[in-house]
Amino acid sequence: MLFLELVYNLSLLVALSVLSAFLEERFDRTTKTGQILQGILFGTIAVVGMLYPLKIEEGLIFDGRTVVLSLCSLFFGPVAGGLAALIPAGYRIGLGGPGLAMGIATILTAVLLGTLFYYWYTSSEGFHFSKRNLLTLGVLVHGTMLLQTFLLPGGRALSTLLAIGPTVAIAYPIATVLIGKILLDQIERKMYLQDLQDAVERYRTTLESIGDGVITTDSLGIVEFLNPVAEKLTGFSSSEALGKPLDQVFRIINEESQKKVESPVARVLREGVVVGLANHTLLISKEGKEVPIADSGAPIRTPTGVIRGVVLVFRDQSQEREFLRQLTESEGKYRSLFFSTNDGIALHELITDASGNPVDYLLLDVNPLFEQITGLKREQVIGKRATMVYQQAQAPYLEIYAKVTQTGEIHTFETFYPPMQKYFHITVFSPAPGQFATVFQDITERKLTSERILRELEEKKVLLREIHHRVKNNLQVILSFIRLRIAKTHQSTIKKELTELENRIHAMARAQELLYESRDFLHLSLKEYLTDILNQLLYSDPDTARRIKFTIQIDDVQVHIDTALAIGHILTELVSNIFQHAFPENRTGEVHIRLTSTQDGILLEVEDTGVGIPSGTTLEDIAGTGLEIVLGYVNRETGGKITYESSQGLRVRILIPSTPPQS
Repeated sequence: MLFLELVYNLSLLVALSVLSAFLEERFDRTTKTGQILQGILFGTIAVVGMLYPLKIEEGLIFDGRTVVLSLCSLFFGPVAGGLAALIPAGYRIGLGGPGLAMGIATILTAVLLGTLFYYWYTSSEGFHFSKRNLLTLGVLVHGTMLLQTFLLPGGRALSTLLAIGPTVAIAYPIATVLIGKILLDQIERKMYLQDLQDAVERYRTTLESIGDGVITTDSLGIVEFLNPVAEKLTGFSSSEALGKPLDQVFRIINEESQKKVESPVARVLREGVVVGLANHTLLISKEGKEVPIADSGAPIRTPTGVIRGVVLVFRDQSQEREFLRQLTESEGKYRSLFFSTNDGIALHELITDASGNPVDYLLLDVNPLFEQITGLKREQVIGKRATMVYQQAQAPYLEIYAKVTQTGEIHTFETFYPPMQKYFHITVFSPAPGQFATVFQDITERKLTSERILRELEEKKVLLREIHHRVKNNLQVILSFIRLRIAKTHQSTIKKELTELENRIHAMARAQELLYESRDFLHLSLKEYLTDILNQLLYSDPDTARRIKFTIQIDDVQVHIDTALAIGHILTELVSNIFQHAFPENRTGEVHIRLTSTQDGILLEVEDTGVGIPSGTTLEDIAGTGLEIVLGYVNRETGGKITYESSQGLRVRILIPSTPPQS
């Protein structure tokens, strides 16, 4: 009788637990609201069970609350379990009696064990809601419940165990499995429906996002679905097309004959196979616009193989056809350029071994200039290896061509190809993966002409060097005669004039010597040249040089030989004039010489602290041979400008163009 009463109580709880599914449909168990509502529901179910208990005596009852509370904690978490425990615990406290302590302990134990199983389930991939796991929970909860009978006062434990022990040990774990299986089925059903809904949404999103038009029909050819691309191409919105026969939405004709074409859906339904449209098919949109398309239709089958509909996939070929048209035009232009250019062109394909190392290359195509330049016929080289075409052990310039093919970088070089005895200018680029093209010119004539010019120029350099050497030697001979004459004469006037002549010739001889030693026969360094001239002037009149302090600042400027000679002669005459006239009667003083390069030309400044020129006179008035030479060089030879001022000495500024005037 006791066993039947407990089973009746558990059956009532099983029936009431179905209400959890109704609540789960509206409030997800993962949300706080769902957990709170489930806790209230299961707490209420536990109290209902306590209203119809197995009563041992007043205040000592047994019911299915432990089953309900442990499963609530397991499936809905500690929040729901804790809230569910509060309701029957309050009711049990209200009942009082000798079973109060045991009753509260069983409530807490059921919630605690259910919560432990909940965390085990949520944190471990190896735990599943199986019947074995549910049975384990039921055995642990109710085995603990039987041990808690020893909390009963007055020696009631043993009699109580004998009365309800077998029933609790057998029926309660089974009830845990039964109610747990109901809850588990509800959860799995919801998860299955959610997965199904996600899959439907995923497939719908895929069909709506795909770049092709997609239309699905039922087995009668009635439209069930259009994606956005299909709406755009047909001109029908989904609301307009759904429920219509496909022929009214998807109207197609032959582009050439303008006759109606059978819908591929009709063929799929009739033959049960995947079919595609023929070429030159036009889709007539709702607005009457003609769109070239390509498509295919495939049957939609049930698991048993019955055709329940058709999926039609089609795409707009307008851009594809425009691309093909442009490609055809581009190919025509390429062929025209390829065969009419004045350069030799050859297209090749690189050949590699199993390790990817280049070993040879094929000649894919050549133009007429290739034949003309190389002497090789087109039909003899196309499709053949370079080693065979050029009869070489290694393909010509393989390393360069392989690098261009692999990196895509353009490379240009000039080379002499011994087998043909020709010079070539070659540009290499890669038009496609694994291929390279060479554009080349025969530069043999230009190269030979350039080499001949270089040889002639070198010969002229040798001749010019020899001329400078001979002029320098001749001037050195003249200088030797002058110095010999200076050494023998005792007349100061003659010695002075010979010294001036020596300095002038030295300036010319030194220029020829520097040109002979230089690689450049047209330009001289003014710093080296003028420094040497000044040293010669100081050497030629040491007595005067000892009385004068020289400050010299000369920029290192390269000028034309004619300009250098003019500046050299001008400086010689100005310094000689200072030696003769600026410091009479053994006077001392200073001389400042500066030469700088400016935007307008070469600026030479010579300044002394001597007696200057008499007041009211000009350089032209007092010019002797030396100053006449200076004025002649400045005004006539170089096209320069001369300015001067005489205040506490004489300061002369001469601006000479860097480039000598054309004669």
